[in-house]
Amino acid sequence: MSSQTMRQDKDEDIGVEANILEMLERQGAKTLDQLESELTHIGSAQLLFAIDRMSRLRKIAIGPPRKGDYLVWLLQKSPDSTR
Repeated sequence: MSSQTMRQDKDEDIGVEANILEMLERQGAKTLDQLESELTHIGSAQLLFAIDRMSRLRKIAIGPPRKGDYLVWLLQKSPDSTR
């Protein structure tokens, strides 16, 4: 895999994450199904990988299933956070 391809993949990942974060910031918590249906330009696997990555970075949280679907929400940044 060329470094250009790897760089494009990383840029695409950042774009997907930005889309998800923007939606959660604007509209509040969403279920996985809602995110998938509203972000139609993002594939299901890509969406799940991005949500997993951001939850591990503590940018978002995922709650237990409610009526069969997980809830995703934006975590608040602490005032002393440098990220």
